[in-house]
This record gives sequence, structure tokens and C-alpha cells, in this order.
Amino acid sequence: SVVCQSYKKSYQKEDRLEKRKLANMFHDALVPFAERRTIKMKTLYLHIGTQKTGTTSIQSFCGDNAAVFEKKGYCYPIFPYKYPRVVKERNGHFLVGAVKDEKGQIFEGEDKKIFEDGMKRVADLFLQYDNVVLSDEHIWRNTFERRKSLWEELKKHGEENGYRVQIIVYLRRQDQYAISLWNQTVKTSVTKAGAKRFDEYIENVPKVYQLDYYKKLESIAKVLGKDAITVRRYERDHFYGGSIYADFLHAINLELTDDFKIVRGDRNFGLQGNTHEIKRVLNSLPEMLDADVNHFFRQTLLSISQTSAKEYQTSMLSAEETEEFMQKYEEGNQAIVRVF
Repeated sequence: SVVCQSYKKSYQKEDRLEKRKLANMFHDALVPFAERRTIKMKTLYLHIGTQKTGTTSIQSFCGDNAAVFEKKGYCYPIFPYKYPRVVKERNGHFLVGAVKDEKGQIFEGEDKKIFEDGMKRVADLFLQYDNVVLSDEHIWRNTFERRKSLWEELKKHGEENGYRVQIIVYLRRQDQYAISLWNQTVKTSVTKAGAKRFDEYIENVPKVYQLDYYKKLESIAKVLGKDAITVRRYERDHFYGGSIYADFLHAINLELTDDFKIVRGDRNFGLQGNTHEIKRVLNSLPEMLDADVNHFFRQTLLSISQTSAKEYQTSMLSAEETEEFMQKYEEGNQAIVRVF
């Protein structure tokens, strides 16, 4: 995996950050405010999800094309922080990730140390690159409570280090999002939660997923401003250039040219047809609490998922149920179109 050039060298010379602050102060003293607003600022592009909107494919694509990004003045860095079940291409996870011990208990204060170290590295990257790109789908959900101060922290850090923050978020229709989240729970869970029926799940979708999209976006806009949020519609017919890769690049002011390579293609397939119902029933068995056993059945079902989708076409909600479910979000969704 290619990492940004600055990480091929040892991370040192902390005084460079102080020099940058002094340079910014000197620049501000000489350039009138009206002119300063027209000067292109460096940009931290932060892709925050949501989950189940092609995030794994986007992250794999960015990681595979890190060298191409560099040539265009962008950096998609790979940091040294490690979290269970979090791939290295999720390079923005340090912003919201909790550090836990073997029993799942959070190491108090350790996540703050990693966050501060990561932000120092981001500031250092801006000494060499005009644009830095970070991505992690858990930013959307983890800023619901535990890391809700993130937006203020990023704004402050950007002001101190001469860059602006641009949020990129992909949204899909709430009914489709809820179905996909349930599918993912059934597919991957090694707890009894994976045995929950869809009608039980849809009645009480966990609040952290924040299906009231407008309310969530409004809370971010109060800190960063609405112009700092790029909302993309997660529907293939609406992708710029016809693909998620071209669409994401366009969102960060790049185009999908021939020098970009799609190495790994689509990632993180869901269970389809009746395979997710088979997995849900299996999840109720005590043997499925064994991670290896669970993995075996998951991979077996995934291998026949596409065939099952053709033979057993299913829909979790009827047209009437879909309309009723979506009515709760209609006003907010219309506001997103108007405001963002």
C-alpha cells in the first residue's frame, strides 16, 4: 500500500507547525481581509459515510490510487493506528475510534492521545499537500454522542493550521438504509442481535444511525457552515460519471482519468435472496457465538447469495409500508434538497 511521501520519512520536527502558524499570522497582517477570502485555502476532505453507501469501495479505491492522488496534490494517508476489524484504508477512524482492551473496556484518555497525534500529522501533511482526504463511515454514527465535539475540534484545528474542512456524505433513502443496516447486522453479528427479525428491527432502528438526515446535517452546519457540507445521493442513476468512484472524485474536485485504476472493484457484498433469512435463523443457535463457525456459514452463504437473489426475489417492505415509513422523513428530506 502506498502512503503519502511525508510518511516515508520519520515523523519529526514539531517546530514546523509553529513556523506555519507564524507564517499565517504574517500573511494575515499583510493581506486585507477581503482579499484573503478569495485566496484558495488548503482543504481537509472528510468523508463521513454513511454506512452501506459504498464506503469500503471508495476507501479501497483511494488506498490503491494513493500515488495518483499525490501527483495531483492530494494525500490519502495511511496512519499507524490499529483498531480491531478496522482496515487501514479507513484512515479517518482515529477521529472517532475508541481504544479498548481485550475485554472491550475503553482505555480512558488513550483515544484523545491518538486524536491529538493524528491531527499533528494532518497539520504536517498540509506543509506538503494542498489537499488531505480522510474517510471513515463511523464518523456519522459516532458523532451522535461520544464524539459530538468533533466538528468544533476540527474547525479550531483548521483555523490554527490554515485549512478548511469539507464534509462529504452519501445518503440513501431511509427505508433502504434501514434494510441494509439490518442485513449487515444479520450477516456479521456474532451475538443474538443477529437473530432479530426485520419487523422487530425496523420498529427500533438504533438512534446512532440518525435517520433524520436533515437534523444531523443541520447540527454539523451550525459549526462548519452549510457550504462546508457536500451531500451526495447514493443511487447508481445519480452518480456523476456513472460510478461511485467518479462521483467521489468529483466531490473532491478531481475527475476519473485513465491514471486512476479500479483494482478491487465493489466490496462488502450483502446477503441477498433468502440467504439473509437462513443466516438470521442460524444466528439463534449457540454454536454461532463462535466466531470461526459464524464466519464459515457467512462465507458459505455469500458464495450463493447472487444465485439466491435471482431465484428468490424479496422485498422487506411492501409499497404501503415503504410509504408510511418514509413519511416520517419527507419534510427533512425536502429541506436537504433546498439547503444542501
